[in-house]
Amino acid sequence: MAGAETAEYTEVRFADADREEQARLGAVHALRLLEQPVTESIDRVIEMAAELCHTPFATINIVDEEWLHSIAATNGPQGRFPREDIPCDLVVRSGQELVVPDATSVPMLAASPVVDGTLASVGFYASVPLRTLSGHVVGTLCAYGQEPHDFSETQLKMLRLLADHTIGIFQMGDAVERARQAADQLSQQSRVLVTAFQHATDGIAVVALAGPESGRIVQANPAACTLTGRSTLVGASLAELLSGPSRPETPLRDDAGPRPAPPGRKPDRLVLLEKLDRLVSEPAGTVANDTFEHLTQMAVGTGHIYIQLVITLTRDDEGGPEHALVQMRDVTAQQAHEKWLNRQTQTDPLTGLGNRLAMRERLGEEISALRVSEAGLGVLMIDLDNFRAVNERLGRPAGDDLLCRMATSLVTALPVEAFATRPDGDKFVVITAAPGATEVQDLAGQVSQALAETSAYFGDRLGVRVGASIGTTFTRNPATDPDELIKAADSAMYAEKRRNRLALAEAPSGLHAVPSPRGEDEAPVPPPTPAPRHQPSGPGESAHPARSKQS
Repeated sequence: MAGAETAEYTEVRFADADREEQARLGAVHALRLLEQPVTESIDRVIEMAAELCHTPFATINIVDEEWLHSIAATNGPQGRFPREDIPCDLVVRSGQELVVPDATSVPMLAASPVVDGTLASVGFYASVPLRTLSGHVVGTLCAYGQEPHDFSETQLKMLRLLADHTIGIFQMGDAVERARQAADQLSQQSRVLVTAFQHATDGIAVVALAGPESGRIVQANPAACTLTGRSTLVGASLAELLSGPSRPETPLRDDAGPRPAPPGRKPDRLVLLEKLDRLVSEPAGTVANDTFEHLTQMAVGTGHIYIQLVITLTRDDEGGPEHALVQMRDVTAQQAHEKWLNRQTQTDPLTGLGNRLAMRERLGEEISALRVSEAGLGVLMIDLDNFRAVNERLGRPAGDDLLCRMATSLVTALPVEAFATRPDGDKFVVITAAPGATEVQDLAGQVSQALAETSAYFGDRLGVRVGASIGTTFTRNPATDPDELIKAADSAMYAEKRRNRLALAEAPSGLHAVPSPRGEDEAPVPPPTPAPRHQPSGPGESAHPARSKQS
């Protein structure tokens, strides 16, 4: 209601109009009580009750088992009174209105202390119950005066109306109080959430998915800034968040990652953004809890760290995506430990190269990559010649030393992307991407040349040819059976070994003489200098030089 209307009704004086007009104006005014503060509304109710009944006194009473509490009154006393002394007790007990033009003429009321002059001398008396919606009488709205006078049915109806609105005011006050308590509780919870957000050890960022800031971070806690090495993240994109402190900022859908992706493999950040796009496009409930996890890398200086992301969507009332809550945790140490554990199960303890399990796993991965790769896959099968003679004449330590030196020379001759393994005994297997079979043959020649120096070192001391036979195979077919590929390389290696033996048999006399090392006139054979041997002992320890550079 407008202020002018409020003022107009406030200034009405019932004494200036007849009783019907008083009733009408009283009803209109009572309907506007709820628009005012609760305390002010209660005061206006008793003022209107007094004016409506043409009495100087009006009061609102609330009762309990023993007492009547006058909580608001005009001109009369407020406080607590024994129920049996006040006529309002009859109204509460009966639940009916009580209106008497002259209380002194009613024997039941004449003995009351508020009528006989002990506490007051009441003549006119009108009281209506305050009844809740559940039907319980909790008090009375009462108007009284010393002078007796008549009271119409219309006035009684209006007094009932005021009593009903009094209950409404009480209920509104309760609702306001409950709302205030709820607001206080919500505010306290918000403060707790803000504190948890600000002091969380995990990085947390909120990315808008709708509106003018869509795709941009609208809020981030200090841990997220520390983790990403930035002073602020607000306004940055999700791709920029993971670009690292030393990387230039890039657009949201830029494919550039912290490290170049291997051939045929999507950049890591592009995979993450595609996952988020799929989650946003799906209806609510399609993905459990609207949440997915993603392990990614973030560039730091010349290296990188691993970050575990948990991304959860929040939706509006219509189910549309509103924000993406991104939780970040540095799991670099955990990943290093897992890689170390994996290395224990997939590493040859003598040479530090991959073992048979690592060979089969890597071979399967590389064959699957042929579906999207333009290059082919080459396999080199390497078998040492006369390795048994080394063990028999110089002992197993010398044989182990030969294997370690051969592994070191092998890795030195391989390109970075190649993967070297020792599946068993004196055999080595190299897995490498190559444009064609010719390039695989060229690599086999480079490996053979690199192994020649180590072969000569032992051959000179044993008087026996110590070398390596290498067989190669090549494929572009992503349906190739790994076992068949290894078998083909193995067959090529044995064919090469037979040619080496034939060449040895046809060689001029003395070129590869095999004198007995145990002849009486022969000088003692000096023991070989042992090559460094490596046993990985802890997470994060650098790999043995003989391990593939790729692993």
